[in-house]
Amino acid sequence: PNNTSIPALAERICEALQHYDLNAGVKALHSSLVHEPFRMVFASEIMKKLNYEITRLARFDFDILLEGETGVGKDLIAFELHDRSERKDKPFVSVAVKSLTETLIESELFGHEKGAFSGADKTKIGKLEAAHSGTVYISEVSSLTEPLQLKLLQFMQYKTISRVGQDARKPETKLDARIIMATNDSLEIQVANRGMCEEFYHR
Repeated sequence: PNNTSIPALAERICEALQHYDLNAGVKALHSSLVHEPFRMVFASEIMKKLNYEITRLARFDFDILLEGETGVGKDLIAFELHDRSERKDKPFVSVAVKSLTETLIESELFGHEKGAFSGADKTKIGKLEAAHSGTVYISEVSSLTEPLQLKLLQFMQYKTISRVGQDARKPETKLDARIIMATNDSLEIQVANRGMCEEFYHR
């Protein structure tokens, strides 16, 4: 190529790089978080009934709460609910919240804008955005603090989000993601002890 084409090429490369971080973030989330666990294998009558319930509930598009002791297979059931639904060809994104701090959980779920907090050197896509048209699975939902419960409640009601640090004048992002949550705690006790917002629990 001659020298006159070099500036134009450089400009196009710069434009592409401006969008690289966000696009790479979405691809990374999809590749690392969208996975297929082992399939269900069962023989007992109780498991046959459970299998029937999974298929029945998968046909409806409402949010779901799974309750049960550790090790009973809540993660697998969550995936089966997604895989048997009309969203099966869309992302299935898991969010393990128990080991994360409140700030990190909020950023993981809703994303953040560049400069939102110390160390936020670039805009980050949250798991809810990564799961657009698909399903978000939140394990140990009882670990969420009340502010996060209320923010998640707003998403469940209106299906809109704002990233951490987002300018209040900027419109919220409209998303379509089904939420499946799980817990091994008694949420009734959590509500009674004011560890969980009653409105969030009933929703």
